[in-house]
Amino acid sequence: MVYNVFNEANKAKAVENYVNIVKNPDPTFEDDNGKIPAYSITSGFSGTPNLVPALTQNGYIEDAYKLFEQTEYASWLYPVTQGATSVWERWNSYTVENGFGGNNSMNSFNHFSLGAISEWMMGYQLGITGDDANPGYQEFILQPTVGGTFTYANGSFESNYGEIYSGWTADNGSITSYSAVVPANTTATLYLPISEEQAATFENIDGVTYEGMAVNNETTVAKFTVEAGGYDFTITADGVSASIKDGYVSRDSQPTTNKGILNTVIAYAENAQASEEFENVIADVQKSFTTALDNAKAIAANDDATQEEIDAAWQTLLTEIHKLGFVKGDITSLQQLVTLGESYDMNDFVQAGQAEFKEALAAAQAILADKDNAMQAEIETAETNLLNAMLNLRYKADKSILESVLAEANGKDASAYTAESYAVLTAAVAEANDVMADENATQEEVDAAVTNVQAAMDQLVAVDGRVPEETTPSTDDTATQIGQESTTPKANAAKTGDVAPIAGLAAITLAGAALLFTRKKK
Repeated sequence: MVYNVFNEANKAKAVENYVNIVKNPDPTFEDDNGKIPAYSITSGFSGTPNLVPALTQNGYIEDAYKLFEQTEYASWLYPVTQGATSVWERWNSYTVENGFGGNNSMNSFNHFSLGAISEWMMGYQLGITGDDANPGYQEFILQPTVGGTFTYANGSFESNYGEIYSGWTADNGSITSYSAVVPANTTATLYLPISEEQAATFENIDGVTYEGMAVNNETTVAKFTVEAGGYDFTITADGVSASIKDGYVSRDSQPTTNKGILNTVIAYAENAQASEEFENVIADVQKSFTTALDNAKAIAANDDATQEEIDAAWQTLLTEIHKLGFVKGDITSLQQLVTLGESYDMNDFVQAGQAEFKEALAAAQAILADKDNAMQAEIETAETNLLNAMLNLRYKADKSILESVLAEANGKDASAYTAESYAVLTAAVAEANDVMADENATQEEVDAAVTNVQAAMDQLVAVDGRVPEETTPSTDDTATQIGQESTTPKANAAKTGDVAPIAGLAAITLAGAALLFTRKKK
């Protein structure tokens, strides 16, 4: 029937037999899934793509839709019930009950044979087909086919002359509206599925001419010649009318402005603004997006807007749509680090590392001050920089014992000791003074200076040849720290290299853990 292999005498009988087979499959026929239900498919690779076109071409539209909308095995929609989002090579390439079921050896999930139903959807459901008498789509046919449970269908085909669009709505199987776009330098013949009474009410408009009733694909239809442009048809029980689509102009009118793209971008932007995801967008983008949308809507409503204003409005709004990917980041761990950093007393630390710490802290504080605009990447950078700067801070060394020892050494009477022994003390004191004056001296250097000065004092030789008795410090504060477990507060003070008090270190550890956790979630 599709390939015209039947003459007119046999065609009617062939069609009748085919429809009966579709409606009433052989009750004795079974496959692995059992008996074949009505309006299911038992044909092979070559025959399957032609089943629905054959029914449609011969006027059996409702039978075609019943075959198309079948959900039982075997049918085009049966795989959909099993989770398909593409057209499979087998009806049961995968099932919820049996999985792949041993079909893996020949089991494509994007296949032409069964997928050829999409050709019917384009050529018959939407009705976009070429004109065999005028190939190339400079002249083509539009014949929308309404049926089944469908209430609407729309789509387009990119021809050599541009996009061809066809779309319809229906109610209880009757068409209620139809839209078409015919590219420039082309002409379409439209076969609209309406009655002669409805067609009789039509008044021709520029670009659309009613040619009378006709029979095409064994269906009585109203025939129209449609020139290049966009058109909307409204169909009621009482008649049919047509108008030029928004954004298109009539052949004889002067081109004015085209708001088609503007209106499309506005519709998309409004949906984006109404979504839950919009609340996660940074505040500045929300503000600029809303401003651009309001401006675009004002331009769309302005009948006097120039094309330049229209184009600028939708281009600006499109740019803002692209910014919707700028979403807010999580500031929790950064806030913890900043709170801890703000509690630090810089007088407790050596100068080295302070500048870097203050810079990192200020940068983090700036992000928190504008947290509604802070994105995850810059938050993570601030966290890393601040945490590293905190870890690089070093406490000042405890110089109290060194100070006490130097005071004792400076109190020694040089004339009471041999020049040689006193020179050793003088050298030790000089080195100790350098350490005392060094802001960045380590605790190890301080402790070594204490040891050296104390040892020099212990080895002083009196001028009469006697070694003076070791001077005992008046307080525990002068006890050397090296190799001792002193019970004095000074001896137990934090050494250089400590980064924070215990509580602070714990807080940093927690903050670092939170930072790592946040990054793992990305």
